Amino acid sequence: MAQILFLRLGDEMQTSIFDDLYQPFCDEISQKYSTTQARSAEDVKPLLSAPSLKVILVVDGGLTTGKKHIALQKQLSSYTQAGGSVIFCCLFSNFSRPPDFDRMFRSFGLPWEFGSYHRTTFYLSQKIKSVLGHQRAIELEREYSMKAVHLKKTPVDSRVYVPLEQ
Repeated sequence: MAQILFLRLGDEMQTSIFDDLYQPFCDEISQKYSTTQARSAEDVKPLLSAPSLKVILVVDGGLTTGKKHIALQKQLSSYTQAGGSVIFCCLFSNFSRPPDFDRMFRSFGLPWEFGSYHRTTFYLSQKIKSVLGHQRAIELEREYSMKAVHLKKTPVDSRVYVPLEQ
């Protein structure tokens, strides 16, 4: 069975908030996939080479905390360069400081930067529709409103949802 790793390196407050807000999300994923939770860098390393590992969900800002997890950031970068998938989601941007966020993405070889934080309506990118194909694209919501961190310096053709002004 495909395995999903929840990477949870945040402090007690982040852990508590994640548990309160995202338990239904975790339960739904656990019904379809084998899931593992890693709460330390040492927990992650042996899992990176597991053939059943399909995706790593970085669900809080712990990975970006200062210089504490630079070695793990480099390991995750190597994992993605070898074809692995890492998704930054849930509380990630809420608990990432902009300088730490920027530094972490540079360790992945990406120029992405922490942008503005505001609510807007996002629309499914026309460019991504051609990448996904018509059938997969129609399964996604065409638009939604969300308060979010807007990334800077991301390639236009890599954006799944974009604000109207883009």
